[in-house]
Amino acid sequence: MRKLTLLPIIAILLITCQKEQLREDNISTNQLIPKNFKTAEDVFSFLQKEMPEVYNADEINRLKTMLEEPNQNEFKRSGTIVELPAGSIDALQAAVEEAGEGGTVIVKAGLHVENNLVVIGHRTNIIGEEDALVQLMDPLQLDNLPVVIRGGIHLANAPRSVLQGIHFTGGEPGACNGIFVENSDRVRISDNLFTNIQFSIQVEQSDFLNIRKNEIIGDLDVLSTVVGNTGITIINGKSCSIIDNIVSANFFGIWNCDRGGVNWGNTTTSCFYGQILCKVPPSVQTPDGELIGAEDPGNHWLIALNESNDNFYGGIVAIDGAFSNTLLANRGSGNAAYDVDLVGPTERFGFFTPTSARNRVWSFSDQVVKDCGEDNKVVGGIQVDTTVDPCDNVE
Repeated sequence: MRKLTLLPIIAILLITCQKEQLREDNISTNQLIPKNFKTAEDVFSFLQKEMPEVYNADEINRLKTMLEEPNQNEFKRSGTIVELPAGSIDALQAAVEEAGEGGTVIVKAGLHVENNLVVIGHRTNIIGEEDALVQLMDPLQLDNLPVVIRGGIHLANAPRSVLQGIHFTGGEPGACNGIFVENSDRVRISDNLFTNIQFSIQVEQSDFLNIRKNEIIGDLDVLSTVVGNTGITIINGKSCSIIDNIVSANFFGIWNCDRGGVNWGNTTTSCFYGQILCKVPPSVQTPDGELIGAEDPGNHWLIALNESNDNFYGGIVAIDGAFSNTLLANRGSGNAAYDVDLVGPTERFGFFTPTSARNRVWSFSDQVVKDCGEDNKVVGGIQVDTTVDPCDNVE
């Protein structure tokens, strides 16, 4: 099994100060998109003009549907409503069972403590009042791989569930699991706050998720462990929507695998990799004992109108075979190496990962873009001269 270790990545970070020289001396600037390019209509008009064979009318309609705001009051229409009173300890599981299929649990304002894994096995709405705080206490063991998912919230065969308006926090910094979605299509996770969680949101074999308007604040002190913390991770999940989230201080802010998602309007800051299109290695064990990893690298994602600032390596990175993604009108500043990095075949993570390929990038004129992959297209931005700043490609 491939082992994800942080040491090779940290070594890369130590040389980024040398690359600052290249930003001014080796550039090819061609601004295509105007500075005021910022609306959905801007994006879709541009894509229909530049890539009509990919972004035809049906595809544009699909994307517009994925961007639509959900009905925030949907949970009120049916099912049993159960209130979880402030000060509850290990009571959420029973509340979920009492609410039943299609029911709703209202998490009242105040502190709630969960010492064990909470399993949601049917469609359930878990809605927090203002100032509802759920503390997840069962720590993960992070010194060896695979990391076994324990503690936190496990949605298993719970399609169309909703988790909304809750502050989830760990019992100790960075050591707890957050929300693990498995075999649960069309789940909505919105308007939540995550603090001091190791894996805030992970998605496995669940399509059409809507992850929207969450804030995730990590803790980079966990870098002493085998694997760093992550904000939002799509392991296996097609056509997922990641929209208007704010992620900070995670090793990987947003990790995009699988196919056909929309990543739109998110902000990632003070991470090592703000956003990454990649393939999660088989390094996670589900609560049922199954070892999982991504079946496919990130492909056919639309990554648009995001901001990725002040990250310790890069803003948006495509690696490990990521292919046929569209990166359009994303902004970045203060990233230590590059705003966009299209990586070739490399051993950057301590094991071989294949080249990124056939990705399309349209950047604003001030974005630093490095392309070491295969058949990628980069338009605009400050394009790094790889004869001076070499790629870390391997045969």
